[in-house]
Amino acid sequence: MIKYIAVFDFCDTIYNGQSLNDFINYYAKKKLLIRIYLKLLNFFNSHGILRPDINKALQLKVFRGLSKNSYENICKNFYNDIIKKNFNRQIVTKILEAKNDGFHVLILSGGLDDYIKYIKSDFLIDNIIANKMVFNNDICSGNIDSPECLGIGKLDRFNLEYSIDKHDYFDSLFYTDHFSDSVLFPIFFLNI
Repeated sequence: MIKYIAVFDFCDTIYNGQSLNDFINYYAKKKLLIRIYLKLLNFFNSHGILRPDINKALQLKVFRGLSKNSYENICKNFYNDIIKKNFNRQIVTKILEAKNDGFHVLILSGGLDDYIKYIKSDFLIDNIIANKMVFNNDICSGNIDSPECLGIGKLDRFNLEYSIDKHDYFDSLFYTDHFSDSVLFPIFFLNI
């Protein structure tokens, strides 16, 4: 049974940026048609023609049709080329302190597990709960699994793996940068 848990948000907490946006742009960097497509989507989104959730779903379609192997290579390269160079060193220190103090360290993120997973070996992270890309016969669908790991979805996904009703997380830790994660605050009480 896990007694103490240290939960870390990823985007703008561990990683200095919005990783999903950066991942999509990283992939599109050398692909002119995809960059044009993304600019059009962002234009429609900024003018209220597209809702943000629809915009995000359509942006993820840039990966549709990629083989699983190609997609995984892009994820690994993105982690090495971008994420590793943009860690928040203060939060990384908190992760290492939590590990040294015997905490079970969890990353809970609205980003993609597909590239976040590479942090596990760098910092001995115990678990990651994040969105994952869906594949059909090893071909990328351009869709993420559900429920999406944002807001109340983070709470649902956390509860599926860590059973809020069966554990007392009062002496645990929770690090985030965003109010949308406030649905998790009652679990960790004042240790925020």
